[in-house]
Amino acid sequence: MAPLVVTLQSHLLDAMPTVVIAPMFRADAYPVYSRTSAKVEFGGQPYVVSVAELAAADARGLTRSLGSLRILKTRFATR
Repeated sequence: MAPLVVTLQSHLLDAMPTVVIAPMFRADAYPVYSRTSAKVEFGGQPYVVSVAELAAADARGLTRSLGSLRILKTRFATR
């Protein structure tokens, strides 16, 4: 399992019991595939978000937010 996950689901669907997530790995430990992953910086460290491995998860299991990649939303939406 990935040490971190990124929520990819709109906040407009917060009432749903599941949430769409993708794993986020340290960049030095995971290959970057240009079409199915994205390089991001979080907490001053490089990471890779593996969109190819997205999944639905029980929202109750995601208990703690460590931060947000919301500032990158436009970057991902326009690719």
